[in-house]
Amino acid sequence: MLTTFLRRSGFAFGSALLLMMGVGCEARSPSTWFRRSSPATRTRPAPAPKKRWWKPWGGGRTSSVASRKVEPEVRTVEHEQKDNSDFGRAKKLVKRHKFQEAKELLVKVVQKDPKHAEAFRWLGDCYYNLMELEYAIAAYSETRSLDPHNYFALRGKGLAHLHYGHEFWSKYEDALRNSNSSEAHENLGEAHQNYKLSLELLQRCLHVFPGDKDAMYGRAMAAEGASRKLYANAVGLLKKGRKEDAHAWAGNCLQIIDEGIEAAKLRINDHPDLPGPRKLVAGLFFRRAMLRKNFGKPAAAIEDLGKAMTIHKQVFEEIDPGNKHAKQEMDRCKAYLERWQEEIASE
Repeated sequence: MLTTFLRRSGFAFGSALLLMMGVGCEARSPSTWFRRSSPATRTRPAPAPKKRWWKPWGGGRTSSVASRKVEPEVRTVEHEQKDNSDFGRAKKLVKRHKFQEAKELLVKVVQKDPKHAEAFRWLGDCYYNLMELEYAIAAYSETRSLDPHNYFALRGKGLAHLHYGHEFWSKYEDALRNSNSSEAHENLGEAHQNYKLSLELLQRCLHVFPGDKDAMYGRAMAAEGASRKLYANAVGLLKKGRKEDAHAWAGNCLQIIDEGIEAAKLRINDHPDLPGPRKLVAGLFFRRAMLRKNFGKPAAAIEDLGKAMTIHKQVFEEIDPGNKHAKQEMDRCKAYLERWQEEIASE
């Protein structure tokens, strides 16, 4: 798709770019595709449309996402002001959040110089902020093909896959509401594939920079997304009597749930006034409770459910008073809790 766009923009780039996209991933067993990472903290994100938690040009910052970590070329403010090339002007536009205008300039830059890795990386950032996620993945992939050590393209690609997973999950829910089971199944698979890729790519980031807050919290969100299908697989296999396979999937699901909880807890410690990380933790506790209940650990399930309910109550009463979603989730947890307690009491 990025190739088509660039061609329409006068850039005959060819089909090689999409071959570098890496949107797919060979399926692996549940015990091999997930790897744990060390916990880290992250900074507060700027408000952004379409529920994006990470935005490279938010929070009043005037430097590129690259300069947060390392920048191969040190450029002074004076140098930036004098840089009137298309690339220089595009970077200035990005810092002013004018992503569409910057994108058009960057397309011209890569048309003139198809080996300009940083132009592709900044182009990927533009696509990401415009939520043109497939194009963003392609641009970041091209950056990595030209500069295999470009850390920021690796992280950007991981975050783009995370939000691409969110898009497919939304399509999955729409298909369920429309009783289109085949479309729902397809979109669920695509969502999980993107969450899985996000986990893997951001894990590679944390091998390079273990303290990268964006990568760590991104993995927490991807873990929440990936745990949905892992949970469904584990419970489905258990109902079919395939206990060994079911326990393998359940163990893998618990592993990424635990990591997501720890990463989001660190985020809460940094910014206790934000409801988002608390909702993420509560959702993970709820899924862990459901998994443990299905696998014969009712006492542990009740404990997790109580934690989820407490967190939703904190959001509803303290962090974001009157939050309707928090109230609904709190009531749902309470209903499950009462039912499970009655089941234990009657045994």
